Amino acid sequence: SIDFTKSPSSILTGDVQVLPNGQLIRTGPGFFYTMRSFIKTEEDGAMIEVEAGDIDDVGYNINGDYTSVDMSDGSAEIVNFACTKVSCDIVLFDQGFTQDCEDSRGEQFWNGVAFAKGVPRTSLSSFEIDLYCLQYPELVVNSTAEPDLKIPFELELLPGSPDGIMRNPLSDNYYYSSSYKKGEYAGFDTSFSLYEDFNAIFEGIDTEDSSIQALQIDCKEGFCDLSLIDSSFSSCKDKNSGFAYAYLGGIAVANDVPQNSLHDFKLELFCVEDITELGSIDYSVTPIILTGNLVFLENGIIRRTGPGFNYFASSNLDLQTNEVSGFYSGARLYDGGSQNLHIQCSSMGSCNIIVWTAINYECITGPTSRFIINGIAVAKGVSVDSLGSFNVDLYCVSPEAGVEIDYETDQPKKTFQAEILTNDNGAVVGLILDDDSIPMLKNTPVPF
Repeated sequence: SIDFTKSPSSILTGDVQVLPNGQLIRTGPGFFYTMRSFIKTEEDGAMIEVEAGDIDDVGYNINGDYTSVDMSDGSAEIVNFACTKVSCDIVLFDQGFTQDCEDSRGEQFWNGVAFAKGVPRTSLSSFEIDLYCLQYPELVVNSTAEPDLKIPFELELLPGSPDGIMRNPLSDNYYYSSSYKKGEYAGFDTSFSLYEDFNAIFEGIDTEDSSIQALQIDCKEGFCDLSLIDSSFSSCKDKNSGFAYAYLGGIAVANDVPQNSLHDFKLELFCVEDITELGSIDYSVTPIILTGNLVFLENGIIRRTGPGFNYFASSNLDLQTNEVSGFYSGARLYDGGSQNLHIQCSSMGSCNIIVWTAINYECITGPTSRFIINGIAVAKGVSVDSLGSFNVDLYCVSPEAGVEIDYETDQPKKTFQAEILTNDNGAVVGLILDDDSIPMLKNTPVPF
């Protein structure tokens, strides 16, 4: 855990500047930040402040996905709520339950999952969440056993703060709404119809193995293509080789599903055979069959009735906007990974572009290479008129701790020929890197 009574390890430059498009820049390192929380506002953009309300009031709509930073160790936290006026199903994700699960798993990350089902809606001010640690070498938790720990959890609304922000007074962690709600945030509508086209990304927590899933649905003219990616498909444990124990890559797909049959369909899961080799998914093999079966709830929530997982709308469903700047993501068909794209364009028409993914195969050159979070691709000063064809340079991260990329002296590992695809309205819908085309949607980033 972090000891805040000690002197800081180092002093970083803050110096935050707010850009006209709502993005932030830390002028010291030159990093750009895109908003991933959605705060309810008035029509004129003014914040709606929460009165001294009661979190246990069943009239307060808490449903959705919320993100936070665990102040005890700096890890990312996600908590999601699927509530009726009677009870709630709650799932808590942490990148690493280090103090409680590291000893049992032997790993610091993705080592447990916590959830509480059937919590009375009038008890969100004080309840308990059951934590289940992954026991080596198992990849899924035994949710029928006694939990490893019961985590006390409290929530409160902060008087005078914007709607969409909560605090846990026990940990002093703040939670910010990171999922779109029906008609509530920025005018986006997350309602669905069997008679209308829609394209959206939904994020959920796999309560069997503590991983994060992203479900992308693209429905046109009555038929839907779906893809499901996961930072660790436990079903692929007998398929994957290489040196990644917890990262079991793959992608589950379903094509041409009738839009009125989304409640009853199957997904075909194809596993990465060797996570260290680019494009090692073999689509000619017999797939593993997963249950799709989606039920569309209110507020942009989807439930997969097979495993009982809930997914929350994280993408911008209003594709009429031609605002290019923002954060985008999509699923790569060749390895099932999440491809992230960050675009920041100035009023002068000059764009800085970041292309990021958890695993860059070009940076795996030997057993001492960093395997995950090992590189980043950047392009600076690209004219907005040249987004249809530009170069982006991939830089690899040194396996040595504390060694940063020096963009002035380091040579890029590879240069990609890139193209950003837009629809007729000018909205970004895809990214091409060399010969790979990846559908993209503006959304909140998937944390893997």
